[in-house]
Amino acid sequence: MMKHASGLTVTLWGQDKVKGHDADRQPFVVSARTDERLDRFFYWRGERMYAKEFLTVNTSARVVKMLDLSMGHVQSSTVDFLMLQMLLDNPSVVVYEKAEYGFILPVIGEISESMPDDLSLIYALAEEQGCDWIMLDRDGNISDALPFYEW
Repeated sequence: MMKHASGLTVTLWGQDKVKGHDADRQPFVVSARTDERLDRFFYWRGERMYAKEFLTVNTSARVVKMLDLSMGHVQSSTVDFLMLQMLLDNPSVVVYEKAEYGFILPVIGEISESMPDDLSLIYALAEEQGCDWIMLDRDGNISDALPFYEW
């Protein structure tokens, strides 16, 4: 459960919809959206309510699922694409460098049209597996479900 300073409480923030109740405990269901920076939000009475503005209100830590894959599942041009995304103010893909030999990517929002095909396949597999994160590492797992590139 997540709570906003305005009194809104969100009980479910899914890909397509947000459920919760207002300060008067009246239930609501609204469309979940993603802005150009890939920040999740919904409209409430004409105002954007961003997920990052809500505080998590549960006492137990959330466990997330990560897809661990070999860097061999992306082409060298995709590595260049990911390196560039880390430098941009408004990247089409959110990516973090993992030490010196890999990347960590959150599984959020829709697949960008500018995303390379090999990375799109990885995102699709991560979503299919219910993962929150993707870790690409030189020593990561090799999946029979994805192409493997020698470079």
